[in-house]
Amino acid sequence: MPFPTISEISLPSAPKKVNLDDLSLDGKLLSNESVAKTISKIERIKDSLPKKGQFARRFKKNELDTPYDIIAFDNNYYAVYYGLKRNADLGAGGFGYVKLVQNIKTGDWAVLKLTVPDKKNTEYLILQKVDLALGYLERHVAKNNSFIELQKKQHAHGGGTWWVPEQANLLMHLAEGVSLAELYKGNYLLAANKWIEIILQVLKAYKKIKDKGIVHKDLKLDNIFYCFATNKATIIDFGASRKKRTLLNHPKEKFIYSKGYTAPEIENKKEYSEASDIYALGATFFYLLHLNEPTQSVMKDPELYKKLYSYCFSCMVHKDPKDRPSTEEAILFFEKIQGSLSNLLPKPFRKIGLFSVNEYLRYLNEAKNLTKESLTEAVADFTAKDEQLTVQPTFASYFIHLLTAPFKRFYSFHPSPADFQTTTEKSIDKSMQIEQKPEQKRYDRSFIITLKLFDEVWLIDTAQRATKEYIQLRRELEEQRITVGQRCFLSESDDLNQVIPGVLNQLDTGGAAKIQKYFCLTAQSNIQLPPGVCLVTLQPEQDENYYQQIIDAYTSLDIQEEYQTIKTSLAILASQSQSAKNKLEEFDKRFAEGKLSLDYLKGGLKQLKKEISALEKNTPSLEAPGHSHMAFFSKLSKHNSTSTQLIKKIDSEIDEWLSSHQMI
Repeated sequence: MPFPTISEISLPSAPKKVNLDDLSLDGKLLSNESVAKTISKIERIKDSLPKKGQFARRFKKNELDTPYDIIAFDNNYYAVYYGLKRNADLGAGGFGYVKLVQNIKTGDWAVLKLTVPDKKNTEYLILQKVDLALGYLERHVAKNNSFIELQKKQHAHGGGTWWVPEQANLLMHLAEGVSLAELYKGNYLLAANKWIEIILQVLKAYKKIKDKGIVHKDLKLDNIFYCFATNKATIIDFGASRKKRTLLNHPKEKFIYSKGYTAPEIENKKEYSEASDIYALGATFFYLLHLNEPTQSVMKDPELYKKLYSYCFSCMVHKDPKDRPSTEEAILFFEKIQGSLSNLLPKPFRKIGLFSVNEYLRYLNEAKNLTKESLTEAVADFTAKDEQLTVQPTFASYFIHLLTAPFKRFYSFHPSPADFQTTTEKSIDKSMQIEQKPEQKRYDRSFIITLKLFDEVWLIDTAQRATKEYIQLRRELEEQRITVGQRCFLSESDDLNQVIPGVLNQLDTGGAAKIQKYFCLTAQSNIQLPPGVCLVTLQPEQDENYYQQIIDAYTSLDIQEEYQTIKTSLAILASQSQSAKNKLEEFDKRFAEGKLSLDYLKGGLKQLKKEISALEKNTPSLEAPGHSHMAFFSKLSKHNSTSTQLIKKIDSEIDEWLSSHQMI
């Protein structure tokens, strides 16, 4: 049966600060008609001016008759979203404040930082160097501008009253995801492996900055973002950053003191370096993992907690900058930690969940209707019972006839004192009990608890919806701590038996796909999927642990198969060598515990090879292999013993297996 036609769109999103009521159906701040008129007006203005390099100008909304200011850089035009007055800004600090802007042509969101101009344009030049810059202009602002008010407020804390009527507008890419500060405060329940992966992505992001000769100078939880969907970290706020060669004891250099992140040499000698950034990163990781609170730490394994505490606190934030690790050394340390948390792999497979939007929304709507019906029935039932009740006042409850229906119910369940409760009151209690109906199956809950378990989820839809609908759906899912990816597959068919093979056929089978495991979530029981996708049939009576076991079992299939191959080869040696037998038993034990890391396995094989080589030098050759193994040993080199050649072959096969999954 041929696959149905599958197309793909990039799932749209909008920052949380954006009110969806401000967006059109296609997810834009301006309607298509308004966009066309605005661009036409700007083009006429541009044509009337002499061409002098890049066109850069900020238009007030009354100039273009639009609800937002428009900032233009050549042929790119951005609507400036609301700021401080509507609590729609992204933050404010000593170097200015940040607003959201939207490209009125594409609908893409970006960031506009408003700050006091720097004669050397240092921050913008650094933003260009780290590939975050989109545009720059300076403008004169009026006295009643919120930017002026912010300056006055900030300088008042220091006893000053001065302000600058000039404003620098720095347009830059929007950092996706959540800040590490939000991860720290948000009670995120992540596996240890995931926390280490976040740290590694942060270190790799910093390495790119460091390799371009830049010292950030203000690294902290608030200035680092991580996106679960893309597995990417982004470092922001380069207002204090400098190139390395301009840092050494510059008399006019700004010194940043972020409490809890500032290295001793900055306070004492006023010097910044890569080592001072490493200090700040060590402090950042220390806070992120809650290492200062052993009982509250996200690292529950005591041994792992001690390793991370020691490295972050004793090494990365060492008082002597010479004793701190380099960025590369820190990356190697955390990669080793990550490898120790997985059987055979340097890092876990990435788990991708696919689900039908129509099916999910159908069960979600059923749940909403069920809730409404339950509330209506409950109110009707209570009202009917209240009308039937006739209570004669007694000396213990003479005032009950004066109470409203809700208080009557409360009082009937909580009489005082108990000794005065009459037979009549007991009959009230009994009559007010609501008959319990069998609970209907809630597949919407099953969807939510299962979708949370994946590194990323992709959508399957029968027709492309309005952009605003997808943004709303994405927000609702993300509010449940579900990581929504950017891929949405469209098909006219709603039959998952046909759609999933079509989606799988369209996916890239090489590259990133090799380190990913795919799952299909559905409540349908008649689904037959091809190899390469694991079916997860939702069952409302099951909990999170049930689905986690399914996901883990499927994810580990390749690992189990590879280990059986290794084990079969080692069993040949184990039958002839006690050292090999002991090593195999050790490997088995650690594999069962999920602690047979790649480094441990390779180190064990290397040690076994040395032990067997030493043994063979001092003893006669090991017993010749049996007839059943002759074909295997005949392929080995004759230069070394068959035992050491076998170990070398196992090591080589492991590398080939890792390479097939794009792990090396």
